[in-house]
Amino acid sequence: GDETFPENINTFSAPEKNAPDLVKGSYAAYIQFKSLPDDETRKTIENSGISFIGYVHFGAYLALIPAGFDIKTLADFGAKSVIKPNPEWKMHKNLKEPPFGEWAVHGQQVDIVVQIYPNLTIAEGKKLALGKNLTVLEQGTQNGYLLLRVDQALLNEVATLPFIQWMELLPQPGEKEDFNGRSLHRANLLDSEHPMGKKYNGAGVNILVRDDGAVGPHIDFQGR
Repeated sequence: GDETFPENINTFSAPEKNAPDLVKGSYAAYIQFKSLPDDETRKTIENSGISFIGYVHFGAYLALIPAGFDIKTLADFGAKSVIKPNPEWKMHKNLKEPPFGEWAVHGQQVDIVVQIYPNLTIAEGKKLALGKNLTVLEQGTQNGYLLLRVDQALLNEVATLPFIQWMELLPQPGEKEDFNGRSLHRANLLDSEHPMGKKYNGAGVNILVRDDGAVGPHIDFQGR
């Protein structure tokens, strides 16, 4: 949806150094600038201890800000707003539209994929999740990935946890014969049964497949 950030650079109240919403001495917030900062400006801000995580239109960056940082100094670089993430912004819409897919539901619980903030190791994120009595089903190796099983009634509460950057429903299991992929890649338009279809069926075309070793056992060549 659309959000309008107030110009609060001179009135924003940063959390205290012992505040519960700090993660390893930093807190997450969106910093919006009047105009896009150039590379030199960004480097200067980053050298002051702020870590930019991602960009949001227009002129806003999700960032990690160290506790004790004087927010007012960002006005010198054209910043106008500093807004802490609304928990609802952390949730994919598939967590706001029950009923959830049966592959992810286990009684009153649901499996969700979460991403933790990058100033934490995944092991540290797992430890924080366990400290909140969350069930960790899987620990990833990159991108802050954790797979959790939580009570459906507690999804909004989980989104308030300061170490969680993003959360979404566990994706539907993939299928070896994924016919949906044809429409996803628009390949269905090449060999459509429609009278105006291209009728490209692959005859006379050679292809190279490199993702499964020898060609023989590759599933895409079975039954063709």
